[in-house]
Amino acid sequence: QFEESRSTIVTEFDLVCEDAWKADLNQAFLNAGFLLGAVVIGYGADRFGRKLCFLISIFGLGISSVGLIFSPNYSLILFFRFVQGIFGKGAWMSSYVLVTEIVTSQHR
Repeated sequence: QFEESRSTIVTEFDLVCEDAWKADLNQAFLNAGFLLGAVVIGYGADRFGRKLCFLISIFGLGISSVGLIFSPNYSLILFFRFVQGIFGKGAWMSSYVLVTEIVTSQHR
């Protein structure tokens, strides 16, 4: 049944027993990035335009995702998860509001 060995963050960085809390820290950094991204990119979208902020967010999300894949240590994983949270929330918010503004009020 378990012939394939798969590498996960938990197995690669041995996040078990006394280090199990570090697995939850990964999600906490993503959520902190969501919070900061909602404030910073939300303001930027109002000031500089939603399309520009959407494109910057998608580019930043792609770069941070590649950085996350090739992270050699856990500290860099946390950094890139935080950056992913910022740009992920920015892309979601910008695109959501942009589509809402494009669609007429009859179809909302």
